[in-house]
Amino acid sequence: MDTLWLLYDEADLAVNLGFVDLMRDRGRVRGLNIVPVTTQELTLGMDASGAPVCLRAGVPARPRAVLSRQRDSLISFHFERMGVPVFNGARVCAICNDKRVTHQFLSGLPMPETVFLPATASAPPPGTRFPVVLKPACSHGG
Repeated sequence: MDTLWLLYDEADLAVNLGFVDLMRDRGRVRGLNIVPVTTQELTLGMDASGAPVCLRAGVPARPRAVLSRQRDSLISFHFERMGVPVFNGARVCAICNDKRVTHQFLSGLPMPETVFLPATASAPPPGTRFPVVLKPACSHGG
């Protein structure tokens, strides 16, 4: 049975246990062992030859594939470099987890006027027409 990792950050795993159970059940029906893994369990790096490596709890580990539900594109890229298929790969992760990058990627589609502010901004710039929505670039969940 192939083992696939359902990869989360620890805090996100805690609030998505229902989805984890659903994925495990659906995977089992298809002959897949879907295992929840947190990014905190992993040590990623490069060996002396420059090849990417992954340790899980200090032991070399290589899943058949990664179902990535975490937000760090570097982690997804690392598994891709290892030759592990990643669903929600590095490019998707980089685009979709930053509203500014998403907006640039969708350039040419009808969208509201957008201004990129520094993370420290708490108000829109002077002269902004209202109504306006002010959101952090990398917020999630609502």
